[in-house]
Amino acid sequence: MPFINSMRSSFSAQGRFRAMGVPPLVDPSLVTNGLIFSLDAKYPGTSPSTQWQDGSGNGRSFNIDAGMTRTSNNQGSYTLSDEYGISYNAPVTSSTTCTMQFWLKTSDKYALFWSGVTTQFPELYLGAYRSDNKEYHYQVGNPRFFVNTVEQPNIYDYIPNTPTWAMYEFKDVDASTWITNTFNKYTNFNFSSSEIGAILMYNRNLSSAESTQNFNALRGRYGL
Repeated sequence: MPFINSMRSSFSAQGRFRAMGVPPLVDPSLVTNGLIFSLDAKYPGTSPSTQWQDGSGNGRSFNIDAGMTRTSNNQGSYTLSDEYGISYNAPVTSSTTCTMQFWLKTSDKYALFWSGVTTQFPELYLGAYRSDNKEYHYQVGNPRFFVNTVEQPNIYDYIPNTPTWAMYEFKDVDASTWITNTFNKYTNFNFSSSEIGAILMYNRNLSSAESTQNFNALRGRYGL
């Protein structure tokens, strides 16, 4: 029964699916195996001021807070200020070993990359906290942190004093219990005077070669 089998292959325990008839809208050089969603300011979708289109074809478009503005040049980015972010109020994956990549330009050492809640924990995060230079909440596993494919000890010490583009990457992220997914939103910790160009999430750990492939695919856009 080839039709039923093809339908089954569109869904998995990892929460990976593709809306039928919706092709992916991602840079052709990016890794697509295991790609859960792709938010790329170069491809904002039909409502760039209110919703950021999920370019993976999985239909997980994110809502944009009023105040985020998008540049219209080929580079593509959204300008952030305090308390402006994006959000998706539903589970994305059941994977316990996700890879998350952020193309970001910031000098904010108190920056927050990703946050969410579960039914048990109202405070999950990936980011750089002022207190103890934390990188992540213990409920998201034990993520490894990379900048431009080079592993770093923590985010807080790496973020430069002068804003510059970089690909920030987390591996081994447990996103299996998250019921909300938000960028740049968590109590008083937000990015200020920053730009976000792209956010990629995979339901598996990328290899070093795959991370490098993604970095090389987009680095020219950001002058790296």
